[in-house]
Amino acid sequence: MSNTNVAGDTIQAKRNLSKYYFYGLLSHLFFERGIFIIYLGYKGLTIPQISLFQGIINAAMMVAEIPTGIIADRIGKKYSLLLGNIMMITYYLLMIYSSSIFGFLCAAIIFGVGSTFVSGTIEAYLYDLVPGKESSVKYLGRLSSIITLALGVAMIAGGYIQLYSWELLLMAGALMQFVGILVLLFLPNIVYEAAASKGQIFAVIDNVKRDKVLLEIAVFLGVNVGMVSASYILGQRILSDFGMPTQYVSLFFFADNIIATLVFSQVENILRFFGQKKSLVTSFVMMAAGFVLLLADTLWWSAASILIISITCNYTSTVFMDCFYNRIEDSVRATGGSVFNMLSSLIMAGVFGLVSLFGPHYLMIISFAGAMSAVVMLLFSLKTLTMVEE
Repeated sequence: MSNTNVAGDTIQAKRNLSKYYFYGLLSHLFFERGIFIIYLGYKGLTIPQISLFQGIINAAMMVAEIPTGIIADRIGKKYSLLLGNIMMITYYLLMIYSSSIFGFLCAAIIFGVGSTFVSGTIEAYLYDLVPGKESSVKYLGRLSSIITLALGVAMIAGGYIQLYSWELLLMAGALMQFVGILVLLFLPNIVYEAAASKGQIFAVIDNVKRDKVLLEIAVFLGVNVGMVSASYILGQRILSDFGMPTQYVSLFFFADNIIATLVFSQVENILRFFGQKKSLVTSFVMMAAGFVLLLADTLWWSAASILIISITCNYTSTVFMDCFYNRIEDSVRATGGSVFNMLSSLIMAGVFGLVSLFGPHYLMIISFAGAMSAVVMLLFSLKTLTMVEE
């Protein structure tokens, strides 16, 4: 191939990436995300019915995660994302026009399944678009920062749009999904031959047998991310229990989203400046300290601990997931990502189960288990220091 053709391919790849970043922004503008529970109450659902709604979403996601990952590898990640967007539009329409609990529960199922067509796949598709010889971690960091910023901005904007109309809020979300579909249509669909000739689960198993690090990343990082996600969600309750007003809790997590955007965008620079060993070891030591600080009996220390845990996890998970996606075969990348998400969801479900059983002591459970997961990841990092360069 001539240098001119190589340059042309690189230019086209850059254009595709720009379109994909725009798609990532549009498809994650969920304006109702921070206030959908209030909307369900506005529509007349009781607290038990709202709890059932959220429970069905989680159940649908856990059941559909791996099957939708397999579908993405079979038909192409572009079409998997399109299916997810179409299901999200259907979810919004049901949320607007449903007048009974049955309609809302159907919306919950569709949202849960639709989310799994996107989760894992959106990162896996990125690796199909990245120019072959370039560092992929900067592109993953950039995509993660765009998605995080979109979610944060949408949460703030949603509170103001709702002042005019709940229906306008939900229609705006549906419109963003539709525009995202239009952008996605201009991107290529890539299907690897191996995906059509061999079962994805068996291919993932074969991949793991040849590369034990893949299994270790999936298990150790899955547990760690699950613990961090649980602590992050319960962080709203922690800050509220210390007397922080609801509007300030919302602003606190919006600020965390902005910080996360900066962290994601600078992952490659952090790796280059501090080095892999120093940055990962420091991050996991700080994360363990953050989990311990959750036990501090003050608002400010608790807020600081949540930020420390979030910042360090955003950095370390990006580094390890980049390693994961680079090591796994192209033909089963989406399925592999779905397996990882499934494991993280199971860990989260287990944590919330323990919290429901030992409610008064939930902080101690999260603090201890979270700190232990950070220590395990620290030891794993020391064992596999060269993984990113391999």
